[in-house]
Amino acid sequence: MVGTDSQSGSEIPAMETIGGDGPPLVLKRVTFDADQYRESLGPRFDEGWWRPRRELSLLDCVLQFGWSIAEQLTRGYAHMVLHWSLYGDWWEERVRRGARWLGGA
Repeated sequence: MVGTDSQSGSEIPAMETIGGDGPPLVLKRVTFDADQYRESLGPRFDEGWWRPRRELSLLDCVLQFGWSIAEQLTRGYAHMVLHWSLYGDWWEERVRRGARWLGGA
């Protein structure tokens, strides 16, 4: 299954490739990054090379912004509460996938 980004017209890989039905802006950014690598590397682009970088990068997002996320959730900021109620499970799985590359769970 391949979709199309309505603004750029570029193909978006199947959601299974990226990791399910996650936050739209994050999925769009990950797709953009993959497209940039594909364009730069051409036939040398390898999903086996890209997957660890993508998964570690998403783990890094949670680690870098975890303090801010926690603060906004505890203060009840509506946009953050809504985001984590919709996508908390998705982010939790991204953390697990990234941690595997570090020898974690």
